[in-house]
Amino acid sequence: MAHESTYQPSNGFARWMDERLPLMRVAHDTAINFPTPKNLNYWYTFGGILTFCLAVQIVTGIILAMHY
Repeated sequence: MAHESTYQPSNGFARWMDERLPLMRVAHDTAINFPTPKNLNYWYTFGGILTFCLAVQIVTGIILAMHY
């Protein structure tokens, strides 16, 4: 499922850098031009963040209880 990148560097230095080390192209394709499902919204993201925070609290709570 490879697709052609839509990133176009704005100036000469950015084009030169993109030809040699395409970090900005990779960042653009990963963060901005990333295909996401239509039903994905901010509530799913918020729930994922809350789940991650809960998991961190549980793990650190167990570790602190073992070292108490």
